[in-house]
Amino acid sequence: MKVISFLILFIFCFSMNSVTYADSNNMSEQQIIAQMGGIIKQLDLGNSPWPEFNIKANPIIVTFANQHNYAYFFTPKNPSWVKISDQPTTFYLNSDEYHIDQLGWSFGNVVDDQTALIFNLD
Repeated sequence: MKVISFLILFIFCFSMNSVTYADSNNMSEQQIIAQMGGIIKQLDLGNSPWPEFNIKANPIIVTFANQHNYAYFFTPKNPSWVKISDQPTTFYLNSDEYHIDQLGWSFGNVVDDQTALIFNLD
């Protein structure tokens, strides 16, 4: 089940990466994160084509080349993470304190004692 969930999440993130990358020249970082938040919210509300898929199973961390990190379904221990007020399960970190920005795509890295899916949108 974990392998299937990971594969589905990987496909979701790959799709999201393709969509945002195509529009990244026209969209700000905040717009991209807001768009991702909307898609993640819809999946969380059960609007997923995969009935067994649980988007909340692991945190999703999105990184940018400017060392900005955004985490969904994450409970930070590090006080440097800032909660984004209009997205209840999203946090922002303005530096790469975990050395994850260069990973590209990664699953299994531990951030604040949580195994996360990490991908870069730049």
